[in-house]
Amino acid sequence: RQMLDINILALVISSKLGINSMIARGVDDGHIININSLLGHKVMGNLLPFYTSTKWAVTALCQAFQNELCVRQSHIRVTSMCPGLTRTGLVDTFDEGKDDAALSPADVADAVIYALSTPSTVIIEEMKIAPNEGRVGHSLSPNRINNS
Repeated sequence: RQMLDINILALVISSKLGINSMIARGVDDGHIININSLLGHKVMGNLLPFYTSTKWAVTALCQAFQNELCVRQSHIRVTSMCPGLTRTGLVDTFDEGKDDAALSPADVADAVIYALSTPSTVIIEEMKIAPNEGRVGHSLSPNRINNS
């Protein structure tokens, strides 16, 4: 339930509040960036099925928000930021693969800053980022998850 609340419900509430606040204040060049995952685009067997499902929902929600803004003829942009494996607390739950190539949180922050730095005439609807050494998220096996 907590994953659903954080990955979907919090994203919907914060995105809607942000969009409504910008519109109410006459801001027409704002930017909403939602943190998604490469797993929001590819099902990896039985690897983290509920997490993956919530990230697929994030992909759909970001597209829905952008469509809603287009209908309103707003120039507020929505970007779905989709990092691959990132050195966060989740990596600590892996039984193996802790030394695999991964993004740093700073790498993800740099990608967010890049998306924010684009001119208002440009929309980056989605940004998929992975470590240059390889797309680790595509090679994870279910036995890398600590189920204890």
